[in-house]
Amino acid sequence: MRPPFYVRQLKRDLDDWIARGWVPATSRDMILGSVGGLGGRTSLAGVIATLGAVLLAAGAISFVAANWEAMSKILRLGVIFGALTLTYLLAALLFLRQMPHFAQAAILFGIAMFGAGLMLIGQTYHMNAGWPDGLMIWTLAAFAAAVIVPSRTALAAAIILTGVWTYFWLEDYGFARIHWAGLLALVAAFALAGWRQASAEVHLAFVALIVWLIWHAGILSDALGWSSAEVTAIYGLGALMVFLAGRVSNDTGFAYAHDLQRYGIAVTGIAVFCLHFTDLDGDTLISENWLVIAISAVLLAVLLARMAGARRQLLTSEEFAITGIATGIAAYPILLSHMGGALDLEMIYIVFAGLFIVWVIVHATRVEDRVIANLAFLTFGAWVIYLYTDVFQVLLDQATFFLIGGVMLVGLAILLEFVRRRVTAAEGG
Repeated sequence: MRPPFYVRQLKRDLDDWIARGWVPATSRDMILGSVGGLGGRTSLAGVIATLGAVLLAAGAISFVAANWEAMSKILRLGVIFGALTLTYLLAALLFLRQMPHFAQAAILFGIAMFGAGLMLIGQTYHMNAGWPDGLMIWTLAAFAAAVIVPSRTALAAAIILTGVWTYFWLEDYGFARIHWAGLLALVAAFALAGWRQASAEVHLAFVALIVWLIWHAGILSDALGWSSAEVTAIYGLGALMVFLAGRVSNDTGFAYAHDLQRYGIAVTGIAVFCLHFTDLDGDTLISENWLVIAISAVLLAVLLARMAGARRQLLTSEEFAITGIATGIAAYPILLSHMGGALDLEMIYIVFAGLFIVWVIVHATRVEDRVIANLAFLTFGAWVIYLYTDVFQVLLDQATFFLIGGVMLVGLAILLEFVRRRVTAAEGG
């Protein structure tokens, strides 16, 4: 897996190799294109211009809203459409002047003005289309700008607006219905960001999808008749499959295989953590269809692990580990239905979570992923602290508890730093 700043270092190395005559200059763009390194870099001036556009939009909207009642209807329409026309003409001029970052800032300003104008026109003509519908039109306009211009800034705005639209749509329906349109918009955002090789927007879409899933957890629970433990478990199994899909596609040249792995393993870890705080929502038995769903999910995870192993993207030991992880996640609601809040279940969970963290550390070290490895080290430290405080506090007096805890923390810090340096040295070698 690529270390941080891989593309930046590759660009420097390629320039050096070309200067030495080791690599033809004509191969530079092909090599960088194969690793997604031809995307434009965002300058500091572009970032500041974008922030300025946000502030200008807020100021313009505030000014127009403050003087809205004093304007005639014709003047109101003229102000809104005039501002939009001038904004996009300015963006076109900036593109022609080879100032793309400032042009993107102007497009963002135009999107903000479009949304403000939409709301103000609805107020003027007493249109009762509803707040979520207005956000839907605003989101579609941002997507249109992202496709037509094309504009990465507009795409980022469209992803954020999709999240806002989804939230207010769910609130409007009392969080009782699934917002499929929002999910479809996020899938479209993924496709567009991948096609444009817009890595920042891909990450933003990943985060938005995770938020979408969190907002729909209770809705899915009610719709399927599942408990919070079962919904959390299915989220964890789904995330594990995303990770495995990333491993399967790791050697295919798919640009975002590494992102799938990172987000998949991170969300799996979050689900494992959240399982500890779930229950069967007052029931004593699991749902009727849970056993079939759980077995099917585990078999699919095993199949994906075998496919990754056949492509030499997973070791045989890792295939067995993933089988155990999938089985443990799927079995937790079943154990919960039979053992409830018993101490035995608590100990089973602690051991399972510890083994999962150890596997993540081993895997991240093997594939040289510093981000996941460092997060796993921190999580392991938190797990040790939790284990000590939750299990041993009741067995020791106060002074002994703090003394042993201090020694353990210092020892743990030394151990983690030693392992981190070994990993870093191995990657550097």
